Amino acid sequence: MSETYTASVVGGTGFTGGELLRLLAGHPNFEIKQATSRSKANKTVGYSHPNLRELDLRFSSPDELESVDVLFAATPHGVSMEQIDEFYEHADTVVDLSADFRLNTAEQYEEWYDGHSAPEYLDKSVYALPELTREELPGSDLIASGGCNAASTILGLKPLFDADILSGDEQIVADVKVGSSEGGAGGGDASSHPERSGVVRPYAPTGHRHEAEIEQFLGVSLSFTVHAVDMTRGSSATCHVFPGEPVSKGDLWSAYRESYEEEPFVRLVAGGGGVYRYPEPKAVAGTNMAEVGFELDPGNKRLVAFSAIDNMMKGSAGQAIHGTNIALGLDETAGLDFQGFTRSARRNTEWLHMTEHDSQTHARRRQHHTADHPQTHADIQQRRLRADGGQPPVVVKIGGANAVDPEGAVDDIAALVESGREVVVVHGGSTAVDDTLERMDIEPTYVETPGGVTGRFTDAETMEVFAMVMAGKLNTELTTLFRNAGVDALGLSGVDGGLLTGPRKSAVRVLEDGKKKIKRGDHSGKITDVNSDLLASVLDDGYTPVVSVPMLGEDDDEVLPVNADADRSAAAVAGALGAELVVLTDVEGIYADPDDPNTLIDSAATPEELESVKDAAEGFMRRK
Repeated sequence: MSETYTASVVGGTGFTGGELLRLLAGHPNFEIKQATSRSKANKTVGYSHPNLRELDLRFSSPDELESVDVLFAATPHGVSMEQIDEFYEHADTVVDLSADFRLNTAEQYEEWYDGHSAPEYLDKSVYALPELTREELPGSDLIASGGCNAASTILGLKPLFDADILSGDEQIVADVKVGSSEGGAGGGDASSHPERSGVVRPYAPTGHRHEAEIEQFLGVSLSFTVHAVDMTRGSSATCHVFPGEPVSKGDLWSAYRESYEEEPFVRLVAGGGGVYRYPEPKAVAGTNMAEVGFELDPGNKRLVAFSAIDNMMKGSAGQAIHGTNIALGLDETAGLDFQGFTRSARRNTEWLHMTEHDSQTHARRRQHHTADHPQTHADIQQRRLRADGGQPPVVVKIGGANAVDPEGAVDDIAALVESGREVVVVHGGSTAVDDTLERMDIEPTYVETPGGVTGRFTDAETMEVFAMVMAGKLNTELTTLFRNAGVDALGLSGVDGGLLTGPRKSAVRVLEDGKKKIKRGDHSGKITDVNSDLLASVLDDGYTPVVSVPMLGEDDDEVLPVNADADRSAAAVAGALGAELVVLTDVEGIYADPDDPNTLIDSAATPEELESVKDAAEGFMRRK
């Protein structure tokens, strides 16, 4: 009886995580013990990967790693290097599918990435492309799965170097076409179907990071360009080379056969009859197979080398399993020896492995966030890194001024939701509240704070109007607009589910007749907690929350609805979710000189620049 190894997949909701789970579930030598996901903790694996609904497994938090024989890390770049010590506390062998351990030196990571936080592990890692590193893999306990574009390019060119047809001094131009799944489950605007459909888009004309892997393993400098094309799975490399000496087709056949004749996952396709006369991603979709081929252009002294792989398989999860099989002394084809998709069923099969839930995988914190302790940008970025490759949610604050067009905002947000981004809407309504107070012949009271900010005092009567207009009229109207735009919107107030909570401020400090005084009877509050778990659940179920104040104010032993600043509400929600924040308002922004529109401050990227914005802002704009 063959040996069985326990395995875990860290980052199991992304595309590569799903492929790993699919392969491990059918592998004769692996038992899946755990799959982790911060955003989908406690949900079934089938929730994110419907093709795995029969798998009796739920995602658990990555903070609760279990001990296994092999840990597969399907996390974004930067996560594994930070957590590698923890991984080894729970596993004998670590297989990383990110770029964290592909390169040999810290200097390379400084050049191509943003440095490396665990360079002491680089010497022990082994690149997982067996056609390149088979002799180094047995017994390895840190395996680095190579990049898909690097793998397809290396496989196409390697025989030419093995046979000394190329020395490394020749000009080489590699052009790679890759499918949308390379962008991960979260994707972005450029990966949405309307933007991606029908394109041949050069998204990395120069400087693609996979170039570093090619140069490292082939020992050659080349010109490398990657195009995004209208397919879901696949990486196709076309390499133009100009040998210094004449070469025949017989030389090429010998070179490619010599390199790959014994390889179980490489087949040579060079000319011949039929439709698929050269390597084609469609022909290898769903498999760990690579197709390689070539053609000669004698008139231009040019040789064209081709390679095609499934970027999710040979370029990621399949390569990782293949390398691990060899490292553990297993049959290297175990769990990988199957046919690919059929032509007629291929498109439908693709979508079995790439679900709408995967395309909406984003970073969310599964606990209340304390607004008094805002997270730094680094904290938010780290939470994004732990989110299985997904993009963060977007919080859009729609201002309540007349100049802010809610219908225009609704159309833009609907397009964003359609592209797969998760959105939370927070809206204001100060103008509508003022108009309603006037129609009801209620004279609002305005007070000036010692800091010079003038605002409405929310007494009991004003609070009744405020709740009626904000949580009643405006929230209902805006939610209806979204639903008419095709968005599955769900209206919420800060009171619902304790969404926005904090202490009530029953008294405020005001400036009257030049003197500081305490004015009591105020119905406002300061948000200190956001129920991000509630928002995450709503987002997970496919809804777009439309949030308004009032918030839930804590007053001694009771709670009651109180007013809160909508800008600060939006900021608190964005901070709790680790989201991007967009504030729509009726002013252009902050002028360094309030009398000169040409001094608009466009951005603030450093603490010093942000301080200059604070210095220039006046009144309520300081809050924004």
